[in-house]
Amino acid sequence: MYNTEIYEKAKHTNKFTEWSFKSAEDMQKDDLMGKLYDRVDEYYRNLIRDGKAFMRAGYLDGEDLEEGLQGEYLHVGIYDSETGEQIL
Repeated sequence: MYNTEIYEKAKHTNKFTEWSFKSAEDMQKDDLMGKLYDRVDEYYRNLIRDGKAFMRAGYLDGEDLEEGLQGEYLHVGIYDSETGEQIL
């Protein structure tokens, strides 16, 4: 796991999440992508702006991340547009 990766407990499984014009899932993805974009240096922001890299969000089981974690987690990372490989 990279220091700049972000994992957060999935909100769409929380029964107290309010649903509105935008789903809690979409709001959480947007929020985490914004946090990641703010954390990386200008080099990675330029790659994203130039279309050489992109951010992607996906769900993982907590047990796949670390022993003892329960439930589903949202992961956001930065990927190379040409190869699809995670670069950060």
